[in-house]
Amino acid sequence: MNKVKAYTIVEMIVTMLITSVTISIAYSSFRIINGQFGQYKTRSHRNYELVLLDKFMMKDFTNASRIVRKSEGYSCQYPDKNIDYEFEDTYILRKSNLIDTFKLKIQEPKFYFMNEEEFVPGSLIDKVEFTGITEEESLPFLYKKRIRCRYTS
Repeated sequence: MNKVKAYTIVEMIVTMLITSVTISIAYSSFRIINGQFGQYKTRSHRNYELVLLDKFMMKDFTNASRIVRKSEGYSCQYPDKNIDYEFEDTYILRKSNLIDTFKLKIQEPKFYFMNEEEFVPGSLIDKVEFTGITEEESLPFLYKKRIRCRYTS
């Protein structure tokens, strides 16, 4: 009688068990890594928004020729354009040619001129202060207008 070389049913079952365990471990690892990456991506995007907001506000507040208080925020006035900032409870709008929305919970926005708080729309301001709340912490924001003086002799 001729013997045919083949695997037994027990060998096939053991091989399938080892393969299924390996695949389930790989899939679980993939899910864990994918979840961690999603959290990192969300945190990274939020931090990018905060840095971008800070950069825009600092640039506009510093370079504007004058800053005027509005009922919902303030307006940075340049000789050729205006950039408006509007403060809501859960976001800040920056309006120029484009509208940028920064998702950040805002607490206690305060507007000052000569270290006195200004409530009247249309008045000049030289300092803005507010607290931004993220998921983990509250962040203080403070922007001051530096008055540039030139002394000529």
